[in-house]
Amino acid sequence: MLQIRYADEYNFDVIDGDQNFCVDMALWTCTCGKFQLDQLPCEHVLVVVRKSAYEAYDLCSPFYSREYWYESYSGVINPLPHITSWCIPKDVSSFKIMPPDVRTSAGRRRKRRIPSVGEEQSQPKCSRCRESGHNRATCQNPIALHPSGQTFTACSTNPSFQGASSSYHPPSSIDDTNS
Repeated sequence: MLQIRYADEYNFDVIDGDQNFCVDMALWTCTCGKFQLDQLPCEHVLVVVRKSAYEAYDLCSPFYSREYWYESYSGVINPLPHITSWCIPKDVSSFKIMPPDVRTSAGRRRKRRIPSVGEEQSQPKCSRCRESGHNRATCQNPIALHPSGQTFTACSTNPSFQGASSSYHPPSSIDDTNS
């Protein structure tokens, strides 16, 4: 938890655990250096902004504004010539650039991404009964045969099912007496 101590109208002391950071709102500086480097408010400046009358958008450099981005791409951007016509100095072409060393972490890779803060996990929805919380393979609800609400259950649990009697015999597929 970040705490603020007011020094004067423009200077603030932000305490972050065991470290102190001095924020000067008149000069747009913070001792962490991120505010000057990125020209965007760092976390220490944002704490000061929340507790005072400053506006965070006013502390951002105009280089991040839409107008500056449009202006930077409004001119003509010439395409590069073919690679054979490039003039590359010998000291640059002698370097062999290799990809960075990447160590694979131990254990099994995570198959699902980690959800963001405030993001809810979606519940699976059954395509058979349309209820959420389970899927078709694990559905325990009876199958709906008709939208009117009739359901199908197995023969052993439903004695009123017509096919449940043992005297039922299917008709033969070929009748030879009529030939």
